[in-house]
Amino acid sequence: MAQNLPPNEAVEQAPRERRASSAMWVGLALLIAGAFMLADNLGLPVFNLFRGDFNWWALFLLIPGAIVLKNAYDAYKASGDQLNRTTRTQLLTGAVLVIFALMFLFNISMSMFLPIALLFVGGLLLFNALT
Repeated sequence: MAQNLPPNEAVEQAPRERRASSAMWVGLALLIAGAFMLADNLGLPVFNLFRGDFNWWALFLLIPGAIVLKNAYDAYKASGDQLNRTTRTQLLTGAVLVIFALMFLFNISMSMFLPIALLFVGGLLLFNALT
């Protein structure tokens, strides 16, 4: 689609397509979450996501984390498969959000998670500083 446009319009089209793609994924996630909540309120058999000790609010960390990881992958591909500083920063941010979300979703204790998270984040920061 952007190939048929003049050069100036082709450059402006890419951010618009990226925003539309991100909005589509966020909208899809909200529709799925709303459908599960409505089915649960109507008494339909769904996964026990919204009862008991399931921390459904952690999805508000998981969804943005997944979007940031997708943006990191897009930036990696756009830079010609080069892992530059921006891509590494997005990768670190997305990974931290996803890891924390999974920790809360599956009730992993902080005493087990914190040392692993510190090793992971420290290693990524060291790698980022050395390259």
